[in-house]
Amino acid sequence: MTSLSNTAITEQLKAIGAGQDTGYSAAEQSIMIASLNHPGRGIERYKVHLHNMSDKAGGRFNQLLEAGAQDSAETRLAALKHVIWDDEGYHGDMETYDDLQNSDLIDVIERRKGLPVALALLFMHVAQENDWDVRPLNFPGHVYMRIDFEGNRLIFDPFDKCKLVEAHDLRAALKKLAGEQAELSASFYEPMSDKDTVLRLQNNRKSRQIMAEDYQAALDTIRVMAFLAPKEERLAFETAVMYARLGNKGEAVKTLTEYLERTTSPQDRQDAILLLHELEKDS
Repeated sequence: MTSLSNTAITEQLKAIGAGQDTGYSAAEQSIMIASLNHPGRGIERYKVHLHNMSDKAGGRFNQLLEAGAQDSAETRLAALKHVIWDDEGYHGDMETYDDLQNSDLIDVIERRKGLPVALALLFMHVAQENDWDVRPLNFPGHVYMRIDFEGNRLIFDPFDKCKLVEAHDLRAALKKLAGEQAELSASFYEPMSDKDTVLRLQNNRKSRQIMAEDYQAALDTIRVMAFLAPKEERLAFETAVMYARLGNKGEAVKTLTEYLERTTSPQDRQDAILLLHELEKDS
């Protein structure tokens, strides 16, 4: 992982997307993706940084046990917070939340701040190297995390000083996002997979690129997402939309035509047909 070329990184991401076990954690995959935005920069030191934080968390955990703490979810979370938040100085970027650097894990490590999902990737990696069960939740709008140990579960916010979160906090957050009629679902307590967590960070990046009308950058991000999730058909539709916004109608039409040959979702087909008609009308 020291000095992989962009081509080598692309091949590694495709291998991950094909289901091969490359041995890279979700955080390491995200660093590899981020390195595509930092040509010529070595990335071994970022991998070493993750490993060092993992060692420090394990050391802090042992110190707490020696001081009389019980081996518990609370003690493990205390060790994670001490290293990632207190010692290394990571924090959620509340002031410039939509800054693109917050969705680039190399920039997040350099600046010690980022989006909730970016910080969650760090917590995941440190926890996994210590064999602790810590996963991000499949919650809309904001990434919370859960830590499980011997039947005890804590939910915490990696973006807000590892603040513990209860069901009423999640319900309030959901209603603020989706309206007063929204209610918690059991699926919101389920963990995201490594791949889904990496894709969620990239989806955040893509959304901000589109907001900034940087459609070429958004197209590049979608292509990376497609390496990791080649069966995610909707990415082909998003690719066509970006081509259309870039004024490349030929590639947009070609991509939509191929998409229509594969997709079986009635809504997705309808969306594609409508866009195809718009492009043909403007030709």
